[in-house]
Amino acid sequence: MRTWRPLLLSVVIGLILTNGMATADVLYTLTPGSTFQEGCVSPCMCPVRLPEVLTGTFLLVPAGSDPLFTNYNLDEISWTTFDSNGGMVHKITGQGTYKLGGEVALMQQLTLDLSIDGGSSQHFDSGQVAGGSEFPAISISSVSHGTICYKLSIDIKASPQQNDSFIASLDNPTNGQKVSGILPIYGWALDPKEITKIELFIDDQFIGDIPYGGLRTDVKSVYPNYPDPEHSGFAMIWNYSTLTSGDHSVKVRVYNQDDQTKDLDALVTVNKFQGDLVQQMIPIGRLLRDNSVTADGVTKKYDIGVKWSNVLQGFEIIKILPK
Repeated sequence: MRTWRPLLLSVVIGLILTNGMATADVLYTLTPGSTFQEGCVSPCMCPVRLPEVLTGTFLLVPAGSDPLFTNYNLDEISWTTFDSNGGMVHKITGQGTYKLGGEVALMQQLTLDLSIDGGSSQHFDSGQVAGGSEFPAISISSVSHGTICYKLSIDIKASPQQNDSFIASLDNPTNGQKVSGILPIYGWALDPKEITKIELFIDDQFIGDIPYGGLRTDVKSVYPNYPDPEHSGFAMIWNYSTLTSGDHSVKVRVYNQDDQTKDLDALVTVNKFQGDLVQQMIPIGRLLRDNSVTADGVTKKYDIGVKWSNVLQGFEIIKILPK
């Protein structure tokens, strides 16, 4: 009768670890309740600062196990603290360890080696404390560093970042871009559930569908595990001269098979002549002299010839003359 309770607790701990154990690197986000505080502790007499809000991310990396604990490393810590007015106070980077397990009670321990605002590394340690039943969420208080009087203390609440498998990017135009004439609107989109439709809106007015399936070998190299990432591109041509001069919104709306949507937005500034379509430009071209061009780290001078294109409704380079 004396041994059943420790045995039962060991079984419960084992179930928690087995069901929640991370088996691959997982990106974590700090959640509300995470704080950073520095100042005096009793019996010393000096100012105690109010807790600062702590935000940011870290990577939780499996680091093996022993008979009592499952071990993890915290890599790529990137945290920021903010005061009560929302002003940034500290930038914090570093790494650490997290262990979870125990024999007769579920215990956890977090250690951190942190650089604050680029300073030297400081070691924080929670010691072994009760808790960990929320794992894979992590909640642990008083991870501290300091002397008998002065202490830095961190409370951590963190959860795995939700994996958003529906990803997309608007490569052109970019936010704040100045545009004129006929230019491409293009980007890429991926989803394991399949991309079904892409729409274009200008100033929140529906324009039409954008063709999808263009060749994007660059996207394939970054996201090789998605279905057919090589053909993830979308593109169409748009004549910005049909719009008035000034600011306009461009919205690309991407749909997946579940009819979920992702909006890609850019605010552009249109520069145009007096009409929607230029038929003639006199003179048709110009030679722009003594242009300094830096490419691959080397600066050289060129005369550049440009010519108006009715097809592009813009100027194109027709001649490059090294000086």
